[in-house]
Amino acid sequence: MSSIHFLPYPDPSHVGATFGIAKALERRGHKVRYLAPLDFQEVITSQGLDAMPICEDILPKGSFMISRELFASKMVEFKLFQMICKGELDDMIARVKPELLVVDSYAQHMALIGYKVGIPTLLLSPTLPRVRDRWVPPLTEPLVPKSPLSKLKVRLSWWEYDLFRLYLRSRGVQDPLCRIALSANYPLAQIDTRGFFPVLKLIPELILCPEVFDLPRSRIQNFLHYVGAYTDLRKKESADFPWENVSPDKPLVYCALGTLSHRFREARSFLQTVISAVAARPDLQLVVSIGNHLSIDDFGAATPNIILVNRAPQIEILKRADVMITHGGLNSVKECILLGVPMIVFPWSRPVNAVRVAYHGLGLMGDVKKISARQIQSMIDTVLKDRSFRTRTESMRKRFIEADHSDLGVKAMELVLSARSTMVLLKNRLG
Repeated sequence: MSSIHFLPYPDPSHVGATFGIAKALERRGHKVRYLAPLDFQEVITSQGLDAMPICEDILPKGSFMISRELFASKMVEFKLFQMICKGELDDMIARVKPELLVVDSYAQHMALIGYKVGIPTLLLSPTLPRVRDRWVPPLTEPLVPKSPLSKLKVRLSWWEYDLFRLYLRSRGVQDPLCRIALSANYPLAQIDTRGFFPVLKLIPELILCPEVFDLPRSRIQNFLHYVGAYTDLRKKESADFPWENVSPDKPLVYCALGTLSHRFREARSFLQTVISAVAARPDLQLVVSIGNHLSIDDFGAATPNIILVNRAPQIEILKRADVMITHGGLNSVKECILLGVPMIVFPWSRPVNAVRVAYHGLGLMGDVKKISARQIQSMIDTVLKDRSFRTRTESMRKRFIEADHSDLGVKAMELVLSARSTMVLLKNRLG
């Protein structure tokens, strides 16, 4: 049995994305412990996993509830980077003595601590690869690269980004990760800075998604490894729900905007548009998870075919749903695929997953800034009537299940635990 410590990015969706692989490791006899802020201790332990608080001085209890997003606070970010550069977290990592440190790719600055103190370290990404590829559109662009014109637009988007990057360099802007890398004796030449996010090329990165869902790439970097969805469809969902109000005789539309819907200023107006669309269609039924930051009273009296709740047991609802309206978070997308539910995706800022859904024909992609009740009705009808969406989703579901049966994520971690040269083994054994 090995001791494996997870260091997730302090965000509910990122933490939740790791539960599947953490439980898979424990089933193999490994001991998993999370190093996470106090606000995430309960959600982790509720899944039967161990958790240890970290950085309690700058991330005290209630920090997440106050700021709603920890690293949105520049002061917290600055303090954390200062602590890492000064080596103030080195002793903490060394003291817990993990045999393997697994760090969220969005907190890769923490992975440099493991690199510095000599602890075997992997990056675990709950999103698709962030490394730049000339065939894949920038993460801000809703481009589906199927036609020659769309592929040309992808190239133009990257040229535009390169001009912006040159401007930043002329202003002396440098990513803090480079400063941390210097303090950890990590070679700057091994940081890929061509994309929107810097990428550490010497630390293997496991992508929590099957490769089949991604767009075709010109090349797969040897430090990136798609290991499967590892979606925990048996995780505990504490939300109560009025199941007696769900009619088995009507197509069920489920709408939810994820755990971070409070970030979206237009969330209330968008949800109201969806509600208005289905309220005019008594032949449909709608379940809406509005989030804890909104009140059911904000939307007035619902019609009999609409159920509004602050939180919904998403997995159980998806087992009955015919289509999901979503913001396109990868956790929700993977759950839809694994439960065979086509999607209508309205991305808020980064249409990365929405582009893949549209590319593979698993649903439709909409523009949240140009939406009306009539358009939503039309999109729902299209997905419900065109059975090819469900057929393609079912085909993708089978590919996901095949990938998960391979258990590549657990095998990759066990290879790192049993070998010194992690990059060589992962490259040779996992492709």
